[in-house]
Amino acid sequence: MFSKVAKIHAKCRAANHSLLSSASKLNRFYVKTSPPLAGNIAHILGKFREVKMKKIILSTLLIVAIVAVSMSSAFAYGSYLTTFNTKYGTSMDCGVCHNATGGGGARNPYGTAFEGVSTHASNPGPAFDTIASSASVCSGYTYLAMINMGLYPGGHGTSIVCPTATTCNSFTYSAWGACQPDGTQSRSVLTSSPSGCTGGSPATTQSCSYTQACTSYTYTLGACQSNNTAPVVSYVGIPSGCSGGATPATTQPCTYNAPTCNSFTYSAWDACQSDGTQSRSVLTSSPSGCTGGSPVISQTCTYVPPPTGGVTPLPTSGQTFTYKAVAAPVLSTDPSQAEPIGVGAVATGGSTFDITLGLDQFAGPVDVFFAVYASSVDPRHVYFFGSDNSLSTSRVVWRTTVRDLSDALALNVPLSALPAGQYTLILQVSPSGAAGDDGDDSSYYRWVTSFSIKATNSDGRSDD
Repeated sequence: MFSKVAKIHAKCRAANHSLLSSASKLNRFYVKTSPPLAGNIAHILGKFREVKMKKIILSTLLIVAIVAVSMSSAFAYGSYLTTFNTKYGTSMDCGVCHNATGGGGARNPYGTAFEGVSTHASNPGPAFDTIASSASVCSGYTYLAMINMGLYPGGHGTSIVCPTATTCNSFTYSAWGACQPDGTQSRSVLTSSPSGCTGGSPATTQSCSYTQACTSYTYTLGACQSNNTAPVVSYVGIPSGCSGGATPATTQPCTYNAPTCNSFTYSAWDACQSDGTQSRSVLTSSPSGCTGGSPVISQTCTYVPPPTGGVTPLPTSGQTFTYKAVAAPVLSTDPSQAEPIGVGAVATGGSTFDITLGLDQFAGPVDVFFAVYASSVDPRHVYFFGSDNSLSTSRVVWRTTVRDLSDALALNVPLSALPAGQYTLILQVSPSGAAGDDGDDSSYYRWVTSFSIKATNSDGRSDD
């Protein structure tokens, strides 16, 4: 650029010098031949020299301006190229944007696209980004793809080098989609390699086992409960083989039918009635929640009419009667007059001990307790007779559900076989079932009698 300007300037100086030289020779000629004309020529020559100086100054300024503009343009082109190579890590020449590899002149398609961005001069970096995704001169490749492969995006000089297409051989994929009713599932390709490749054989479909979502269920139920629901024990989805879908229920409605009772507990039998029957009531039944069944709440019995003299009323409170020992029971329908325990000969000073028990007719069935207490033998316990006449420290019933009493223990025990001391006998009757074995009774007749056995000497005589 500077050499061209210098040549132009040199030619201008040579032309001016030649013109001045010719004018000077002409002036010297007319001075010799025609002085007046020579004066005019000298005046003209002076003006010419003045004009010459102005032209020289103007031409110099013009040259400086041309040089400045040329340097500014060259600086601008160099700045764009530097930005490009820095941005993309390349070392390309001006052929990036120009048909001429040295720069200047017509622009190739990439340079034309770059120049078309309105902010390319003030902000070239983003201008390159703006056109990066545009189609390059090579079909199927963007400008950025060409640059990333080290190729000039708009061609280079008169040649256009396009990448050789390669077949893709590596892929990354999205997740598999849901299995479809036709037994296949698909996915899409996210990336492929090598860079710029085409085609290949990505695996975008595969076979799968399609399982349809359940729309309903059939249930196996447990026992129907009293709230008219049955628990679900197991279930099978519909359609067959389905999975997921509708949520199975945990209970199902049903009509509760209470079970029939097959086991019962009862109260004591009532007194035998004049029609020859007696009854009782159901206390509990099972299984739980049952209804109906066949409880036995009545039975036949042998009715015994009360004696002409009347019957002993059933106790309605707790009453205790104490009396001296008697050899045989004294019967009475008045409990306070009855002496139901007979002890045999010992009551009158004899040497044997026999127990006989007797009670008059009661108005209803009673339970009988019979006990003995001997402080000289065991001061801490009362001994109760069981139904088999065995003794127990536990409170047990001797006779149950009786209306009268005529019984003898037939002990016939010699007094010599018994330890000396006082013996107390206790007979109690309570309405059947009222007292039980736990001793919680509030209605009873209790008769108490006692006798003593004296200690004897070695000769068989008593101490007194």
